[in-house]
Parts: sequence; structure tokens; C-alpha cells
Amino acid sequence: MTEINQGNLSDNPPRDLRLGERFHCQDDWYHASSATIVGDVHLGAGCSIWYGAVLRGDDARITLGERVNVQDLTMIHADPDKPLTIGNDVTIGHGAIIHCVSIGSNTLIGMGSVLLEDVVVGDHCLIAAGAVVPPGSQIPDGSLVLGVPGKVVREVTDEERESFAWSARKYADNARDFYQRYGDSN
Repeated sequence: MTEINQGNLSDNPPRDLRLGERFHCQDDWYHASSATIVGDVHLGAGCSIWYGAVLRGDDARITLGERVNVQDLTMIHADPDKPLTIGNDVTIGHGAIIHCVSIGSNTLIGMGSVLLEDVVVGDHCLIAAGAVVPPGSQIPDGSLVLGVPGKVVREVTDEERESFAWSARKYADNARDFYQRYGDSN
């Protein structure tokens, strides 16, 4: 796991860390040039942080497991003294806002969805595009959440669960491909 500790939780003065001008690889995780990662952020192997995404660990630690993909224009921010943990093989869709305390493994967070303070999302969940999950919600394993406010409407199907794993693998492969085509050595 790679550790980036450039924010208020370290002995270093706070500063914004903008990573490069192209697509980069560091310790088997990948990031686009316009991704911003600041503070106490830990990234597992095979993670990909895409264009315009922001991970702010300035108030508390953010930990991403393996093969988490944070798609374009997503914001992930931990509340003060509430570390945020994301499991393995998680897809976070374009433009999502993640302000919760945890997301389980093998989960898909849809485009434009919002997870508010103190939300806990279980394993194998699908938070549908545009859903707004209210503060303090506890989403059980295997749930599909829809709407504003977001509510559990049913269990995810086996086919949906398989698509979550496929998405995580696809984005890990895409990141390696982008690095080969657009990376530091090109």
C-alpha cells in the first residue's frame, strides 16, 4: 500500500499535491494528471484515480483497497476524526461525492451519487446513479439503493454482482493501458 501524507495529519505543512502532467504509475496504482490527492491517503495495488478526481484526506485518513477505481470528477473527503475506508474491487462512478465512513468490497457506486456523513455501505452493493444516501444510513450487504433520498429497494442479482467484479477488472486494465500509451516514458 502506498502512503501519501502531505496534509494536516503529518508534521509537514499542509500543501496541495497535484500529480504530474500525464498518466502516471506509482507502486502499482495509477493516476491521471489532473487528479488531486492531498492529506493522509493510502492506495492499494491496482487502484486508478481518473481525470479531475479529488481525494482529500486532510481531516482524516482515506484508505482504498485493491483495484478501486475513482472515476472522473469524483470527490472523496473524510470528515474530521472519521477515517474513510473503501474495500477491494470497488467502482466509483463519474462525479460521485463520497463523504461516508465506509464502502464494502465488490461494490459499485453509480455516477453522480452522493454518500453523506456517517453512511456505511456493505459488500456487494449497488448505489444507483443519482442516488443521495442520507446521513447515518447503514446499507446492508447485497443491497440496491435508488432515489433521493436513497432507499434500499431490493437485493442485487447475481448478474449485477458479476458486473461489479468485471467493472473493477476493466478499470484496472484500462489504467495499465493508459499508462502504457500516455505514461511518463511516452
